[in-house]
Formats: sequence, structure tokens, C-alpha cells
Amino acid sequence: MTGLDQGLDQEGMAGERGAGAVREQPAAALEIQGLTYRFDPDSLLFDNLSFSISKGEFVSLVAPSGGGKTTLFRLIAGLLEPDAGSIRVAGGGTGRPARPEPSAKSARLGLSGYMPQRDSLMPWRTVLDNAALGLEVAGLAKGEARRRVRELLPSFGLEGSAHRLPAELSGGMRQRVSFLRTLLAGQELLLLDEPFSALDAMTRLDMQEWLLQVWEEHKKTILFITHDVDEALFLSDRVLVASTTPIVRLEEFRVPLTRPRSGEAMLDATLLPAKREILRLLRASRSAEMPAGGAPEEGGGYT
Repeated sequence: MTGLDQGLDQEGMAGERGAGAVREQPAAALEIQGLTYRFDPDSLLFDNLSFSISKGEFVSLVAPSGGGKTTLFRLIAGLLEPDAGSIRVAGGGTGRPARPEPSAKSARLGLSGYMPQRDSLMPWRTVLDNAALGLEVAGLAKGEARRRVRELLPSFGLEGSAHRLPAELSGGMRQRVSFLRTLLAGQELLLLDEPFSALDAMTRLDMQEWLLQVWEEHKKTILFITHDVDEALFLSDRVLVASTTPIVRLEEFRVPLTRPRSGEAMLDATLLPAKREILRLLRASRSAEMPAGGAPEEGGGYT
């Protein structure tokens, strides 16, 4: 039985125990139906893929390198358009059944906050001005944008750093600035693409705990890409695993941990069955043939 089947069985049992009670389903922050996308006829990445994420959830996506995770984020953000299927983001954004004309603007642009692997801070702008950039682009006056940033600097561990340049910051601090900029964009859905992959082990753990604290405070919806199974289980309500190429479905694993969480939760024995099964799926997928040809992502490959 897959993680997804286990989750469905648990939900069914809950329904039986609560017979007669109607459970209100939370609104969806992201809903994908029948997503199909290819770079060319020989590089099919997604084949009729469907899944959804509820508002306020923290969900991690785990897949082998080259499986198309970053491409999925670009589709959700409206930087790419599906060949078929629909992508709906809270506030609008309906995908089209076929690629639009090159001049058409995606209805999803600006509906999600997208934080790429690299922090992408502008080296000539201070912490204050880097974090305020999204607000300024959205049309907010520079003074008001800076005021909003200053209010959040202490809770992001950046107090006293407002006028420092990126070159003066540690890797962890740069990621905090990048996440603050993403959060201030104001969207319900945040797409975080392996934001801690370049950090050392201890800094990474510190940043994971800090991210959970910020998420608990702001109650945003997060879809988080990672290759680290421990990180996915520690952070998430659910872990989605892509184990086939092309990606046809995502295996679902519900995390049994309560919140709030500290780093000690990674040692919880209740995580072992899910971790074992996720690793089995990833090992099996690694031996499968990867798609040939196609346009690579920035930095190479279908990350």
C-alpha cells in the first residue's frame, strides 16, 4: 500500500467513526488538474498530473534530480504554460488546455511568491532595499515599503542589518532576506525551491526551525522543494513524492508529528516507516531512464 493509499484509508476510517458529521473541506490554495507538459515530443515531464494543496498547509515535494520539480514551480508561477490541464492558484489563475500565443500573459503571474534556489539578492542594494524590492515593483511608495520591511526585520533575525550589503551577510542571513522579500509580496501561496540546500548542516537546521516559526506566525501556504527526506518530514504536513518519469501521480505521506516542532522531532520513531518507503521509491526511480533531450533548466537539467 502506498503512502497515498494509507492516507486515504485513514480519512475513510475517520469518516466512518464520525458518521453523520460533515467535515468542512479547507479552501484550496493550489489545485492542479490533468497537467501535461513537455519541452518537445521526446521530453514529456508531466502526464495528466493532479493534486491540490489547502490554504495554510506546509507541503514538501521530493523527487530525483532532473525530475521536473523546478519546471513545476515555473508552471504554477505562470512563467510557463501547460500543454493541457489546469492550474488554479488562490485569487485566480486558470490554466489553458493548450499553450497560449507567445504574446499572451499568464493569468497566474503574481499570484504566488516564488523563492528560487539562489537568493538572487542585488549586490548593490542593502538588506532593507532588497527586501522591499517586491513591494516597490508592486507600486508601493519606497518609504512605505521600507517601513514595512523594518517592522519585520527583528522577527527575521535581521535587526541591525538593514544597511548591510549582501556580501557582508552569511548564507543563512541572505536566505532570510530572500524569504522576507518573498513573504512581503503578499501572496497566499509561497513556492520555495530548495532554499537551504547550499547551507552547512547546523545552519540548515537553524533555518528549518526558524522557517517553521515564521510559518506558524504568518499562516501562509508553502510548497517546498527538497531532496532531503528528513527535511521534508520535519517541516511538512504532507510529503509528496514523484517516483516516475514522466510524473503521472504523486505518492502522499502524511506526517504524524504535532506542532510546534523543534529539531528533536527528526529523531521521532514514528517517522521511520514513511522515511523508509520514500527512500525506497526514490531508489527505484533513480534506476529508471531519465527523459532524453529537451530544453534544460537554468543551471542544467530538469531540476
